Amino acid sequence: MADENQKKAKDVIKPEDISKEVVVPKPELDVSDIIAKTVSETFKALQPYLNQPQAPAPQMPKQKISSESVRGQIMREMSQEFDRKVNQNRKFLEKMAATPRKDMVVYTIPMVYRQWIGQTLSVSLNGSVITIPVNNRGYLIPKVYKPIIDQMLRYEDEKISYMTDNDNKDIRYGESK
Repeated sequence: MADENQKKAKDVIKPEDISKEVVVPKPELDVSDIIAKTVSETFKALQPYLNQPQAPAPQMPKQKISSESVRGQIMREMSQEFDRKVNQNRKFLEKMAATPRKDMVVYTIPMVYRQWIGQTLSVSLNGSVITIPVNNRGYLIPKVYKPIIDQMLRYEDEKISYMTDNDNKDIRYGESK
């Protein structure tokens, strides 16, 4: 195998070729000359376009930024957000008013919860809030709110039973009764 490779190498490169000097014909133009010539021709071709007068760039009117303009913008955004929420709540209330009687339920919150919850219980669902008084009277509410209110009252029951089991420690305020 090694002998075959040596034969091939001898066939390709002959010892007498190595001693001869290789002469590469010199091109008429050097690479730097070619580049300089190309740049020069390109510049000459673009010269008419470079000499044309340019239209001034459109300028944006300068706005004076002051605390009044920023405050006004914030107020507008807040007003738009408020209006959006009012419209959303109005649509919700209209939908609730148009809800069939079968989708409503009468719900009563006993007076026992008044010292834990307060005068009213506010319940929110998807950004719409209903408020139910804690006064032993039944109120007509949408069915979808019933499980939420039940869960809230169960939580209050657990708090009350915890406090009675642990020496009446009132966990609402972190102090003993």
